[in-house]
Amino acid sequence: MDEWNLRTDNLSSRRHAKTLGPPDRFSASIVLDRAITRLRMGTTLLPGGAGKYVLGIDPACSRCQEPLTAPHMLLHCPYHKAQRDHLEAALHSHGLVFNLSNVLDPKGAARGPVFSALAKYLLDCQLTDKI
Repeated sequence: MDEWNLRTDNLSSRRHAKTLGPPDRFSASIVLDRAITRLRMGTTLLPGGAGKYVLGIDPACSRCQEPLTAPHMLLHCPYHKAQRDHLEAALHSHGLVFNLSNVLDPKGAARGPVFSALAKYLLDCQLTDKI
């Protein structure tokens, strides 16, 4: 028992080198922030991923019959091409290539404008409730 107390006392006296800050804010909407966070973490309920197990729905995009995954929805679905142009322009204006990594994790000064464009894209495509 004394050995166990000694070990737990040592644990409580250690200080963590890193503390948690407030969650990232990508927009003024908690719904958009949640959707972007889920996309960034890969924990969406899109039918092409976990949604087919959790929600029991068809994993294909209803418009083009490809698996409805985050890359398909954000980069490839022809149905959302018009809305995607604004997102792609935001990336190109900061010298970034239009790919999943840059859309979900933009670096430096591009971070704010790209996340704003991503939030607009998700709203325009009415995708927040699907993520």
